[in-house]
Amino acid sequence: MSQVCRFTSKFKKPHADAVKQILKYLKGTIEFGTIVRPDGDLNLKCWTDADFAGLYKREDNKDPSSARSRTGYIIALSGVPLYWKSTLQKEVCTSSCESEYVSLGHALKALIPLIELVKECCLEVGLPADAVAAIHADVFEDNNACLILAMKQMMTSSSYSTLLIIKWNV
Repeated sequence: MSQVCRFTSKFKKPHADAVKQILKYLKGTIEFGTIVRPDGDLNLKCWTDADFAGLYKREDNKDPSSARSRTGYIIALSGVPLYWKSTLQKEVCTSSCESEYVSLGHALKALIPLIELVKECCLEVGLPADAVAAIHADVFEDNNACLILAMKQMMTSSSYSTLLIIKWNV
């Protein structure tokens, strides 16, 4: 749907056909759903990924957005999705490492306030302070160059290292 929305100002027949196909799919799957069962773990999990210049040479080469990468991430608490986003990056990246790093940055900007919110909520309901202090986020990133760059940045930036305890997983 987000791809079709990009063409609202220049809507053509292929876009109308795509919207009809999306509506048929939604009508046919209206009875489907997702069963969410929290796992009881109060730690957040964040999965992030990027599609480096995924539309390049697939769309109009004169359109600068065709060279942009797509950022996507999902943040879950106790196995229940809290926040997710998929959007074109505002920057034009020159490598998959840069694209993944930008995506990771956007995900962390969304994750930091959620960690603090979870901690505040846990204190409000009476959880012990030591249990609240142990709440952390697991961040999953699949690009090794991005992980190395992020770890190097975290080691030199005291503000991030005091705000977050992140387990990096490949």
